[in-house]
Amino acid sequence: MGVRTANVQPGDIGETLESLAATILGRRDASPETSHTARLLTDVEDELLKKLAEESSEVIMA
Repeated sequence: MGVRTANVQPGDIGETLESLAATILGRRDASPETSHTARLLTDVEDELLKKLAEESSEVIMA
């Protein structure tokens, strides 16, 4: 394993993705002033796409 993946623990990818989806769904109705996720979901689409690209590249590198 590389430096970036040294602390990665094995797990269930389906469970991880379901948990992530539940977290995003739970934050969707929060105030955009207090929740970065809510702001991304209600703001200009390009901001959401930039964040998704950023996070996707981190997953790829891991």
